[in-house]
Parts: sequence; structure tokens; C-alpha cells
Amino acid sequence: MADKSYLQDAGWPVSVEYENERGRILVMDSMGYVDSRCDVSDVLVCGSHSATCSAQLAARARPRGIIAHDGGMGKDRGGISGHKYWEDLRIPGASTKASSARVGDGQDIWKRGTLSAVNAIAEQMGVKVGMTVQEAAKILLNTPQPQPPTERKQIVLADTPAGKAIGIDTVIYSDERMKDTLMVMAGHTGKAFAKYVFALPFDLRGIVNIDGGESADGSGFNGMPLFEEKGMPVAVCSIDTCRIGDAQDVWDSGIVNIVNEPARKLGVREGMTGKEAGLLILEGTKPQG
Repeated sequence: MADKSYLQDAGWPVSVEYENERGRILVMDSMGYVDSRCDVSDVLVCGSHSATCSAQLAARARPRGIIAHDGGMGKDRGGISGHKYWEDLRIPGASTKASSARVGDGQDIWKRGTLSAVNAIAEQMGVKVGMTVQEAAKILLNTPQPQPPTERKQIVLADTPAGKAIGIDTVIYSDERMKDTLMVMAGHTGKAFAKYVFALPFDLRGIVNIDGGESADGSGFNGMPLFEEKGMPVAVCSIDTCRIGDAQDVWDSGIVNIVNEPARKLGVREGMTGKEAGLLILEGTKPQG
């Protein structure tokens, strides 16, 4: 249990009301007290209203969560206008009902407060209107924050009788839509990338990627032997010719500087463009009959 010690700094007290292996719950009368005493692992309970001007002060610490006062809500729910600001920063936030605890008094909010409003992230974590501040703060401390779904952006770079070339800026964007296609990637062709590819629950026809530049020990292309063992044709473009993180540019501007043996057997050579290499791989791996 926390010793409820006060972290003194220039006369602005911050009390530790609860602590465990994940972090602390800190209580203070104003969001203006947020400073170097507050950490990303803390939940902050503050006496200030939750309008955007105050919300910005507490957000500086990027804490696990913030609970403040609703200031009586007021016109256009201005007393909790900072909830959206916190959401945009992926900070779960909630506000205390004005009639349940005194504004500007962090200890009263901690001891008596009940919630009148929560933002979407806090709600996803299980925090609800009507909860006590203490219950909500412990949920924010102990519950991992839900992660937003990844937008799996894919670009059809070629759609030919021999098959499709699909561009992705990172391998994480791969999914079943890429089954039996050519992957055009804009990352590196190291061992970590190869492990991602081999874990996919579908087969690819081949890969065009980037060499990782001068990464130490050839780590930007040391996955090539692994692809060769699997018989997968891979062509790698120089990072000096195309932008990392931009599959369209790999296709349009990339110049191949490394070719594995399965790709070489299909006619791919150093000096070709990413597009030329990719179309050769598609043509050479198209289903027969």
C-alpha cells in the first residue's frame, strides 16, 4: 500500500494515494501541479475542471489516465471539453460529478467523487458513469489500454493475366487479400521480415522489397538466404533509389541491386526497376493450365 506521502515541489503538493507494480494514483488540487513528479505509469486525480485549457496541463505527463472535475458541465458541456483532447492523445479520461465533490479539492474528489462523464478510451477500459473515483482510478491503473485496429492499407500496383502485385508499406498490413500475389514492400529484407512472411497463413508468389541500406552486418537483406531455401523469388531494391515506407515508390522508382536464385531463374537481374522485376516474377510463377 502507498504511504500517502506528499511529493513536495514549490509548495504544490501531490499525494500518492495508491501504488502497485504498474504505477501510482496521484492526487492533487490542480492540473497545474503536473510536473516531473508525475510519470507515464501514473493515474492522475485532479481538482481542476476538465475543459481543454486544463486538460492540456495534465496531458503533459502522458499518464495512464486522468480523472478531474466536471466543473458543473455548463454551456455546451464546456466543463468536460478536454475529454476529446485526451482521446486524441490516446489518454483515457473521466470527470467527477460536481455535486459529488468539491472543485479544486483533489482529496475530496478522491474520497467522495462519483463520475459524470468518461471519454471513449476510458469507457473501452471498463470505466463507467456512476463509478466512484477510486474504483475508476484503479481500473485505469490496472487495465491495459485497448489498441486501435491497424488500417491494413494495400495498393494494387498491377493486375495482369499473370496475377496481381500488391503494395504494402509495412508487412503488418498483410492479410488474406494478398493470397497468391506478389508482395511489394517498403521496409527491409532482413531475418525479422522473413519470419513475418513465413508466419502468414497464405502463400505469396514472390517479393520485391528494399535492401535496408547500410544497416550493420547486412541485416537489411540477411533474410534472402531464408527465402532462397523456401524457393521464393525475391528482388531487392537499393534504398538510394526508392523511399523506405513507400511501396508505390519501390514499384515506380526502385532499382534492383540484389536478386536471389529463384528470382534469377525467372529472368530478374540487377539494374531492373522494381516494376520490371515484379512483372517477371508474376509471369514466371503464374499457374499452369
